[in-house]
Amino acid sequence: MTSQVESADIVLAGASARACAQSANLAKLTPESIDLFSDLDTQEAGPTTRISQYPYEIQKVMKEQPTLPWMYLGGMENYPELVAKISAKHPLLGCSPDSLHDVKSAFLLQEILAQEKLPALKISTGDKPPVSGTWLKKPMVSAGGQRISFYNIAGRSSLEEPVDYYFQEYLPGSSFSAVCLAIPCKKQDSTDKIHNGQLLGITRQLTGEVWCNAPRFVYCGSIGPIKLATESVELIQKLADAIARNFKLQGLFGIDLVLDSRGIPHVVEINPRYTASMELFERYAGLSLLELHCSAFGWNGKISLKEWLRGLTVSNVHTEIEESNVLLKSQAFEHSSNLAQGMMGKVVLYANSPMTVKENWNWDDYLTTEFVNNNEENLQVSDRPRGGVFIGAGDPICTLLIRGESESHTYDLLRRRSLMLHQHLLDKW
Repeated sequence: MTSQVESADIVLAGASARACAQSANLAKLTPESIDLFSDLDTQEAGPTTRISQYPYEIQKVMKEQPTLPWMYLGGMENYPELVAKISAKHPLLGCSPDSLHDVKSAFLLQEILAQEKLPALKISTGDKPPVSGTWLKKPMVSAGGQRISFYNIAGRSSLEEPVDYYFQEYLPGSSFSAVCLAIPCKKQDSTDKIHNGQLLGITRQLTGEVWCNAPRFVYCGSIGPIKLATESVELIQKLADAIARNFKLQGLFGIDLVLDSRGIPHVVEINPRYTASMELFERYAGLSLLELHCSAFGWNGKISLKEWLRGLTVSNVHTEIEESNVLLKSQAFEHSSNLAQGMMGKVVLYANSPMTVKENWNWDDYLTTEFVNNNEENLQVSDRPRGGVFIGAGDPICTLLIRGESESHTYDLLRRRSLMLHQHLLDKW
């Protein structure tokens, strides 16, 4: 394992690393992935370490590794102190721990959106339950929609609500996710930096879909890129810029949104990292977003990305950025996306009962001979669990990726193929 790790270019650590590991491969890099699954396709992307004690086992693993640049992935943004400890040894390609602490505060977000005169959902602290309206009860620390529920105002008790929850106004509407890039640039005639936010694209977000066995508010997929009305896009761009600037974000980040009946976007939460929907744009455009992410930290393309990563230290990773170079790269990405045809979709298939993957299970044989048959949909199964792995009820089994002709066509393909695959696996495992 040591020799494999020493050959890696970058460490990717979080709940699931597969999508970002494949983004690294697209950028001609070898990643070392540390996550909860160590799925077969993550292993194909580079060396992996499977952890069971998330997230603190990540620090233990990285203490024993050679110094390499690293990126935190899903859920790690909730642990800024842990990110700071790891980053004392490994150069961080991500938002600073101080930025993470601030950007995950729903109350600070609401305050900033009000200052910027941008739409914001109402919120309330856990010790002050709402008395009217429709509200969600949300944990202070969460990712992917886990542990979110409707708040039962009629059944509330004055003693029941712990302070590790807060309440957010529930807004009926369509859910979307904005893929964004934050670029830190020096202010003119000043040593200070201004962090500009750029909108790269938008996906429709799927949550709580019954056909993939996802709980009510849990993330289960994306479809995109989606084209919205010009007024909605302009508002989302303003949100991206305000969020990047006020929270001093750097690199890729996502904004989960709900559009109301007038097309006005409201921020649900911010994900200051490579997000689940980003791989759709990479597969759609054939370009690596990880490359774009690194350009926001100073890579200018004059040397290879691999060579640039080797030269990073904990002291030089947040150097001055050439904004024009980053904008050129993002414009090239947007241009490639505009030239592509159709639409990409992904869905996470969850287990509705405990199951164990067959010890001798061969995904390639199964997919080519029994499941896919014809591949007109460019269907792929990712996050493939290894033989012998136990999957608990409510845990993810795998991810389906499909190319469709339109949003509705892609949604229908995802639904039909998910139902078919789940039944197949129940029969065969």
